[in-house]
Amino acid sequence: MATRTVPLVALADMAPGQEADLFALLSAKQELLTREGKKYHRVTFRDARREVSFPVWTESIWADECQRQWTPGLFYKLRALYRETSYGPQLEIFKIREATEADRADGFDPSMCQAHSRFDPVQMFRELVALADEWI
Repeated sequence: MATRTVPLVALADMAPGQEADLFALLSAKQELLTREGKKYHRVTFRDARREVSFPVWTESIWADECQRQWTPGLFYKLRALYRETSYGPQLEIFKIREATEADRADGFDPSMCQAHSRFDPVQMFRELVALADEWI
């Protein structure tokens, strides 16, 4: 029997409908209520180029783990399906665990989840210096 492999990709590189393994930072988690008073958690996972916020409903298989164990500021390895919905991008999580030092062998690097400019900072600085020289 053939084993199905799931690619390891960056969150920012996932296409709608794609299932993949990925590393992401849990950048936010809020406990909220719907207008009808139903509790849920709004979680936000991010990498350097994409941020995805979505609800974890109380009837979800992840609700208890989300409430008790998922910690903003920690990195996670997820197997998830990326979707773009009328509510924005969302992840359907199949597996999740905290990233470990051993994950570095698979390419995990905490800096991969830090937001940064799409422009080269050295080049931007050079352009600023050139503009300042013109004004002087």
